Parts: sequence; structure tokens; C-alpha cells
Amino acid sequence: LVDSLDFFDINITGGWCSDDLILTGVDDGRGGTWQWYKDGVALTDETDISLEPISYGEGEYSAIYTFEGVCKRSDYIAPEVFDVNFEFESPPCFPSEVSLINTSDLIYGEPLEWIWDLGDGTIESTEDVTYNYDDAGVYTIELVGLSSDPSCNDTSILTFSLYNPPNANFEINSETLFILGGLANSCINEEIQFNDLSTFDVLAPITSWYWEFGDGSTSVEENPIHIYDYPSSFIVKLVIENEFGCKDSINYRLVIGTLYSNFTFINNCINDEVLFLNESASLGFIILDRYEWLFGDGSTSDLENPTYAYLDEGTYTVELIAISESGCRDTMSHEITPYPSPDVDIEFIVTGVSSEDGGTGGCIYNPVEFYDHSTITEPHTIVSWNWDFGDGATSTDENPVHEYDAPGLYTVALTTESDLGCEATGIIEILMVDGTAIVSPDTTICQNGTATIYAQSSDGSSHDYTWS
Repeated sequence: LVDSLDFFDINITGGWCSDDLILTGVDDGRGGTWQWYKDGVALTDETDISLEPISYGEGEYSAIYTFEGVCKRSDYIAPEVFDVNFEFESPPCFPSEVSLINTSDLIYGEPLEWIWDLGDGTIESTEDVTYNYDDAGVYTIELVGLSSDPSCNDTSILTFSLYNPPNANFEINSETLFILGGLANSCINEEIQFNDLSTFDVLAPITSWYWEFGDGSTSVEENPIHIYDYPSSFIVKLVIENEFGCKDSINYRLVIGTLYSNFTFINNCINDEVLFLNESASLGFIILDRYEWLFGDGSTSDLENPTYAYLDEGTYTVELIAISESGCRDTMSHEITPYPSPDVDIEFIVTGVSSEDGGTGGCIYNPVEFYDHSTITEPHTIVSWNWDFGDGATSTDENPVHEYDAPGLYTVALTTESDLGCEATGIIEILMVDGTAIVSPDTTICQNGTATIYAQSSDGSSHDYTWS
């Protein structure tokens, strides 16, 4: 390329990137010649005052004007050409740092300037941008690359949403729930309802829930039910996530207490009161309030330490239900077999006639034999006898003999005692009389005649008579 002595301007019309660029030299009217060059190499047949350079591609163009051995030169450098693009890296949740990565294709040269419009009134001019928005919302981001030829300016536009994250919250419900010192309290073995109360952006609804109950158990239900089987203080955690991966979590402390229902008893005999000793206790902030006793035969009590007498032999299941102020319940049961009492059975015999055969008594001059036929459930035994003959006399023999001194109707009582100290009493009545036989006076009758002879007791009592 010949160095020129002077330079002149090139008139430019159209644009490189609009595909209508024309370069035109300045004619001084003296009839000189023209030659166009690209990157220092003369372009064949390009000797007009004007050039359409686009077909030759990017480069440095020069126009040489020569007149009478003197030349002048003017240069034109092809503009920067690029394809503007960018991408963003950011969780779509507010607040998040947004990274805008410039991925433009630099076809020929670099832009003179980058201009970012971040959609909230903020303008940046760096190649890449890292930015924190003040609010959630939908933002239209524009990146402009400026070229020396305005027709080659390029723009890329992307729209993205920055959503408000979900706000985790939940409540705890239970029939036995109570609040103490700001903490929720309940009991073991009770159904506890956990209800999600989280709020969220209507454009980014919650799509998953993850519960940790603090005892190793978890759930992915929205509103789960959980039962704790041991007392402690538990941290319950809820993690929520929307469809864009935005998360939030919250923890609550839940105190689980318990009741320990238990009792002992001092056994006793049938018809005697059994003493039940309540040994129930509570753990945590649970306060015992009341009790329900079920004695196994349909009878109940609400006393703390009741007594109860069973009327029939057998084995009974006794239940104690301990109940707290908040309604927590625990049940303990024990079997009890009240000690059996003897079943008293008395027989007496007077002059060979037994009460079991219909005998009602006899003459006071005859001894009365008393027999105990009482029974008791094996393996228990009767170990003592106490007779009261109704006339002030007593005996501790098993089968005593007694003589009455005066006639009368006597109530005889026998109290027997078992090897466990259980007593039972039975009675029988006996009629003792003092009558002598009175025979009708002598009567004279003729041979082959008949006579009526009668006899009766002197006291009107019944007698058996033998005639001879």
C-alpha cells in the first residue's frame, strides 16, 4: 500500500450489518484515479470512487486517490460484529444473588461497550453482572452490545421470575394438648395432629413437605398424625419446598409426658373389703387429676384408694385408669382372687333322729349331737370352729355334744374359720321339750267289748309312743 501524503474522509452510507454499506471517496474534481484496498491488498477492478465492501468480509479498507503523482489515502475499518446472548444462574427464590453470564458470540471484534438493563431501573456496564434484587417479582433483563457501526449493535432480552419463598409454619392439635410456659405438651400413646399453616407465593405453590418428629420418625404428608411411645422433649421440624426448589423450615419443641398407672392391693376374704392402694405417678408436666376403678364384676369407683368387698368366689380383673388434667389416660390391670370362705352346713341328731331327716329337736333329757359338714374350696381347709348353742353355752370342738337344761326353741350358730382366716357363720334352730306321757285312766269293759285308750304329752309337745 502506497503511503499517501494526505488523508481525506470517506463518506459512509448504509450499515455493515444492515447489508447496505457503501463507502465513497471525496472527489476533488481534478480527474484523478481511485484504487481500493483491503488489508493492504488491492482489490481487483475496484477503481471507482465508491465501494460496496460487505462481499469482501471484515477487514481494513483503504481508498487511494492519485493525481499527477500525488496520492491521498482514507481508511475504513469494518465494525465490531457480535451475537449478543446471556444466561442467568440463580435459584428463583427471593432473596437470592443473581448471576448474569455474558455468552455472546464475538464474530468480529469486541463491543465498544456492554450495557445491562436489570429491569428494576439499574444499569450496569460490566461484561458479567452479579446482582441482588430488593424485591421478588418478574424482571425483564436486557443486554446491549454497542458497535462502532450502529447497525451492528445487538440486543438480547430474557425474562425471569424471582418468587417469594414459602414461609414455613404449623400447628399442633391433640385432645390432650395443653400449653405450659409457651411449650406444647401432650402424652404418650395419643394421636397428635400436625397441620401445615405455611404461606407461599400464589405463583409458586408448595409441592412437598418433610416432617421430622424428633424421635426418628418422619413423614411426607401435608398434615400427618403421629403417636409418641415414650416421654421426652422433642424438636419437631417441618421443611417445605415449592416447585422451583425454594425451601423454608421451622422447628417447634413438643414435650411428651406420661402417666404410670399402677396399684397394689391387700387381699381379703369373700364378703370382706379388699384395700386397693393407688401407686400411679406422672412424668413431665402431666398432673394427675382423677381415677376410674373397674372391679371386674360390674362395680366401679372413682376414689383414689378404694375398698371393695367381693360377694362371690372367682378371679376378677381389676383395672385402674389414671387420668390427667388434660385428659391423658393410662390403664393398669391386675387379677385378684378373693380368699374363699367356708360354706357352713350343720346337722344335729337327737335319739337317733337327724335334722337332715326332718328332725326338729327332742327331749331335754337327751343329749344332742352336733356335726359340722362345712366345706371350702381346695386346697384351703377349715381350721377352727366356734359353736354357740343358743343357751349361753359354747364349744370349739368340730362335732360337739350338748345337753340343754330347759325346754325351748334355740338358735344354734356355728362360725368356721379357714386357714387364711376367712370366717363364715351358719345357724340352725332346734326345739327342745320337757313333756311326759299321760295315759287315759283305767276303764272296765265287758268281755268282747272295746275301749279307747289315749296318751298325750304333759307339755303339749309331740311324742312318739310305743304300746304294749
